[in-house]
Amino acid sequence: MKKTLVAVAAMAAIAGAHADVTITGVLESSIVSSGGVRSIGGGSNGTEIDFGVSEDLGSGLKAIGSVALLVNPNAGSIATGSYATHGNASTTTTATGSVSAYNSYIGLSSSDVGTLKIGQLFSTVFLATAAGDPTGHAGYSNALAGNGAGNAFQVANSLNYSSPKISGFTLNYQKTLNSTLVAQQYTGYGLDFSAGAFNIATAYAVETPTSTTTRKETAIGANYDLGVAKLFVATTNITQSATATKSYTDYGISVPVGAVTLTANAGTGYNNLSNVGASITYAFSKRTSAYYAYNNGYTTVNTVTQQVGIRHNF
Repeated sequence: MKKTLVAVAAMAAIAGAHADVTITGVLESSIVSSGGVRSIGGGSNGTEIDFGVSEDLGSGLKAIGSVALLVNPNAGSIATGSYATHGNASTTTTATGSVSAYNSYIGLSSSDVGTLKIGQLFSTVFLATAAGDPTGHAGYSNALAGNGAGNAFQVANSLNYSSPKISGFTLNYQKTLNSTLVAQQYTGYGLDFSAGAFNIATAYAVETPTSTTTRKETAIGANYDLGVAKLFVATTNITQSATATKSYTDYGISVPVGAVTLTANAGTGYNNLSNVGASITYAFSKRTSAYYAYNNGYTTVNTVTQQVGIRHNF
């Protein structure tokens, strides 16, 4: 639920235009058992606070922006976390301050031209595979576990463009802008299509995590809503210099039963181990839910992970 801040009214009056600031987010924690070791975790997506801005500039043009902050309620502090410097989830830089920015940007949106964002956002590959994951790439996602290291999750210092939807198609482009990170570049392309109950997203990306490594990634994610159930499929392929080509395919299903939603998915990971995941979520309301999740993880040997958590969106 979005809450508009009245404080921006004075600024809007001075600027002569109407501006909105919204605060949204999620509070979440879970009890985790992984390989027999118990701990308190961030849950399916962790806790974050998002500050969004939007100003109508007229003629279908808007100024938009967002700052998302990760929070650690279990330690009573703001999370430090880590983020991808160029999009490669396996090469991260730990934040040294008390705040971790997450999916933050500023940009312009036009109903005729499309949307341009500059900042740190999810990669085209990550979003494509999320379309084929019944959990939406939650923290307990079996599909994410099967992907292993290699796929880009977020791309920092990036220019992001999404075209207007034309006959169900949307074109996406993503490019790192920091020329000082010559060996850490990312270029991604995406094409999405929606028609009624059917959705499909594809992506292709090239990144250079090191001066001697080039990684090429392709991904496809799709889902189809049958009404009584929703079917999912996601596949990724990674070709890296001096490394054998790796691929992963995951199949999933989501079944709503009143206030309960059941998900299950299974696939084969990069090391040819079978990965299986399942979850059950109970919605107390539109904003508060509790869940149990299971997956057998992705390592050199399968590791069973179970979570019981509670989540509140605001």
